[in-house]
Amino acid sequence: MNYPGYIDLLRAENKASPLVSVVLITYNRPDLLKTALGSVLEQTYEDLEVIVVNDGGLDVSQIVEQFDDPRITCVQNQKNLGAASARNIGIGSAKGKYIAYLDDDDRYYPTHLETLVRALESSRVRFAYTDSYWRAVIKQGDRWCRKSKDVLYSEDFDRDTLFADNYIPIICVMHDVELFEDAGYFDEGLQCLEDWDLWIRMAMHCDFKHIEEITCEVSNRIKDGNSTNDRLKSVKAVTKVINSKYDGLVFRARDLVNVETQSLLRRFEIRKQHSVTDALDYLEWWLEAYVESPRLEYLCAQIYRDREDLVRTKHHLKRCLALDPSNRQASRDLTLVDQELRDGGSRAKSTAGPSDQETGEKPVAEPGDVSRRTPIIVPVVRPGQGAIAAVEQLAAVTDNYSLMVVNNGGDDGHHPEGYDQRLCLESTDSRGMARSINEAIRLLSEEYIAVLRSDVLLYDEGWLDNIIAFMNRREDVGLVGIGGWHSLTEQGVPDLTTSVLKLRGHPDSNRPTWRFTEVAAIDDAGWVMRNNGVRLSEAYRDESLFALDLSLAYIKAGFRVYVAAVEFAYSEDREDVAERFALIKTGRREDLYGMREDARLAMQTKWAELLPLTRGFYDESYVMNRVEELANYARSLEAIIATKDDALTHLSEHEAQLERALATRRTARLKEYFSQRLKGKPTG
Repeated sequence: MNYPGYIDLLRAENKASPLVSVVLITYNRPDLLKTALGSVLEQTYEDLEVIVVNDGGLDVSQIVEQFDDPRITCVQNQKNLGAASARNIGIGSAKGKYIAYLDDDDRYYPTHLETLVRALESSRVRFAYTDSYWRAVIKQGDRWCRKSKDVLYSEDFDRDTLFADNYIPIICVMHDVELFEDAGYFDEGLQCLEDWDLWIRMAMHCDFKHIEEITCEVSNRIKDGNSTNDRLKSVKAVTKVINSKYDGLVFRARDLVNVETQSLLRRFEIRKQHSVTDALDYLEWWLEAYVESPRLEYLCAQIYRDREDLVRTKHHLKRCLALDPSNRQASRDLTLVDQELRDGGSRAKSTAGPSDQETGEKPVAEPGDVSRRTPIIVPVVRPGQGAIAAVEQLAAVTDNYSLMVVNNGGDDGHHPEGYDQRLCLESTDSRGMARSINEAIRLLSEEYIAVLRSDVLLYDEGWLDNIIAFMNRREDVGLVGIGGWHSLTEQGVPDLTTSVLKLRGHPDSNRPTWRFTEVAAIDDAGWVMRNNGVRLSEAYRDESLFALDLSLAYIKAGFRVYVAAVEFAYSEDREDVAERFALIKTGRREDLYGMREDARLAMQTKWAELLPLTRGFYDESYVMNRVEELANYARSLEAIIATKDDALTHLSEHEAQLERALATRRTARLKEYFSQRLKGKPTG
């Protein structure tokens, strides 16, 4: 809902307008509304108004009239519109300089508004928030019973963490009404998380102030398992919508921010005191959407084991091992659980959560089981030691993979040792790299497939496991390369100034800012792809184009494309290629691998609807600009300190000069004194 000119109207209001407007929404809970409304009117800060928005529920006019307070305005919706719409309607009736929020099942403590107003008025911040108690409310029979209360969230403001985690309850917030002019209103298209969505937008315009005081109380009604699962499904779906809304901002922030495991465990333990099911749902939601933690995965497995749910136990043990293959205890537990499931034990039936088939997860690879390992396709185009060096280096830094060498009609038949000869495709003539890779892919059924040039040397251990763990967690990612570009031009070629790669021996300016960086396209050095039917185009004979084309094919299919921060180099017998690639990727060479004009035109024509295209570049630029700002600030502080040091040095020298002058003066006086005495003259 939009309110054109609303801020201008506010400015034109007379000076008698209240300083604070509290928007209180309610729906079919008149008994709770009475308590919530009373908590507002009992505030120590009295310059307020409260707008009660009845969102199409039971009539509450009698409850409002009981208070007989002119500061109350009641708005009645004809039908239930949802929290976002109800709040926007309340905001449309507000007259205050500051906006605060309340739901009918929550309540303020007496100093809540006073604390927030003091913070906003005494500083230049436009958005402030306090801490709150979280109270579980459990249904016992026909009654809802309030349990003990705990502090669930108390986090200082950090913009990246906010983009990753909704840690600011709406009840804790007060902000300047003019922020709506900058950031817009609540998104009425969201079923939930509409407050988080608005905080993200507001955080793009100002910093938030955290007041570490408990000034209010949030009630969490813990319902039956089906209701909880439905709520979590909605949260997951809306999270993806918000992520898409801001061009992948949420998931990029989750890659950037290291969410504190201890903080999660504390929140989990608080919830567990009241409902194990609710606590598990909360923890699994975090593991699905936020963090990769073998410790938390194993914790979930233990709890499900105690609840005799072997299917969910196995699910979390496999995820634990995918993140930490060296966890022997988890490996032993998985063997025992598999045995019990094969024996058809009574505990085999899952009591909560999706099965392996529902989640679509691949089994964790067992040692020696090639069929469960990630296949890496290495197309060999030219003879030489380069391919041997590449495969040997691959073995040194990679676990849990099988090697498929594709002899593309140019090799001399001397293949590198250490791969299964049955996985080697032979050809007597060069058919083009794209066609060779596609033939290999058609033989594979694994969920993920890696492709690596035969002249590329990888140096980061565990690179493949890290990429696959990332793609497991990020269903919206279809392709991850080791080099690429943030931008493609309208002509269908990369903008070389936006290169992203961790190429050994070349400028750091081109290196990824984060572990995983979104791009418009990858290059052909190497990648991991989701095996979902997308294939390389065989229409181009130009090797430089098929990786660009593949990237755009994934984007058109609704996936995102990323570059992983994996360090690599080109083999020594390919120094000419290495140097040419380095010049191109660092923007010092204008041509693109000698791309033929006819091939470029074909590329441009095919993808005209997507071109030009930029992904992730502005976010990375923002980070780098912030780093530069902080560096400049640090340098200015150093200059100030140096100036003070110079002043102190000068002062010390001046003091020494004074001391010498005083000593000289005292000596002169003494000489004068004794001279007068020797002459028999009286002295003063």
